[in-house]
Amino acid sequence: MNSAVETGIKSTGDAAAPGGVRRASFAVIVDNEPGVLHRVVGLFSARGYNIESLAVAATDRGALTSRITIVTSGSPQVLAQIRAQLAKMISAREVFVVSDDPHSAEGQPPPVIAMSKGDAL
Repeated sequence: MNSAVETGIKSTGDAAAPGGVRRASFAVIVDNEPGVLHRVVGLFSARGYNIESLAVAATDRGALTSRITIVTSGSPQVLAQIRAQLAKMISAREVFVVSDDPHSAEGQPPPVIAMSKGDAL
């Protein structure tokens, strides 16, 4: 049984990490309404999960949606449970595992722009 295939979550760190702890990035498209971020954070807090990184931004003002990007870590089973709990939220429209996206910038060095004195913007 390959848990990475079943849960859609794969390791982004050392395969020999203690206890099989993996890191995952989730992107959640939610209704842009008061209290949604509080409910998402409460979901993590109530279950004792740690949020390593959190970013929130409005995505479509016409559709009144926002994107919440969360980086967390845990066993494959814990990460699958987090994904399922996020998907169950009434205000959640879609849940993506960003760390599985081959075009994701996770783990990539930041882009560098180099200019010489003769270059103009």
